[in-house]
Amino acid sequence: MAFKVRELRRRTGRSSNDRSEYERRFRVWKYTTTLVNIQECDLDEVIAEVGIDFGDTYPGMDGVECYDIEGEEDETSFRWIVTVRYQTPDANDASDDTPNDFDEFISQSQQQPQDPDTNMIGPKFSYGTTTVEEWREKDLDGQYFINSAKDPFQNTPPIPVTIQIERVTLNEARKPNTSKQGTAAGRKLLAGIQGEAAIHVNRTTGVRTRYYVTTYEVWIHPSHDWAFVELIDRGFNYLTTVNGQKVKRAIRLGPEKNEPQQPVNLDGAGGILSTTATNPQTKTFRIRPVGSLGVPFIS
Repeated sequence: MAFKVRELRRRTGRSSNDRSEYERRFRVWKYTTTLVNIQECDLDEVIAEVGIDFGDTYPGMDGVECYDIEGEEDETSFRWIVTVRYQTPDANDASDDTPNDFDEFISQSQQQPQDPDTNMIGPKFSYGTTTVEEWREKDLDGQYFINSAKDPFQNTPPIPVTIQIERVTLNEARKPNTSKQGTAAGRKLLAGIQGEAAIHVNRTTGVRTRYYVTTYEVWIHPSHDWAFVELIDRGFNYLTTVNGQKVKRAIRLGPEKNEPQQPVNLDGAGGILSTTATNPQTKTFRIRPVGSLGVPFIS
């Protein structure tokens, strides 16, 4: 499958005595016998097809270097628009305290928390809270929400729950893996991963290397495991055994065999729960992937 790249005709920019900024835009698409939907194309692969990298100079303008490349879908869902931005490098782009070697820069970025006296490029931490609404079947002490007749309430309202938030921002050599977003590890949930590209400049060689400033956001639940939800077992049908086989039957109530107006409590095995039972039965369902969050300093 071949990529096609076409630069859009209009370039934009501005220049002054000490600084120049320019922008070029490219339309990129992939073609076999028909156009390929952009969802099937990797963005890094698309950007690579443009053939411009960080530090490349603007055509005919020595000293004006590429500092940003980004891609976005166009309105057709079959083409990318890749925007390349150039500028005159700022003489103060890099701190004298920043390691020249890229691997050392990344290593130092991840070793210890950011400190104005010892490590200006280390991880940064922030904290907060947010409120989410949950549907629950039990109170804080683990007791079921039941009425005076020992039946569960119907259509209970969502309950506000305050969630603790921990964030860590650090420099990484590779684009963050977002596939773990939504993973639960007990009461911790990897709720968000955000990142943006940045450039490390080796002040000795002038080599410019792309890295990613990534923020991981973890939610900590005060009491529940994020991976599972518990629901009361109830419905309008039950299971019975006929000739050794489980058969589904509609629940009918009273001598008149009336159809119930509300779901009827079940016993956890498909049968109708005994009226003498103290508490309803529940079913637990896994609703999120489970595993290590892989978040430095938090998980």
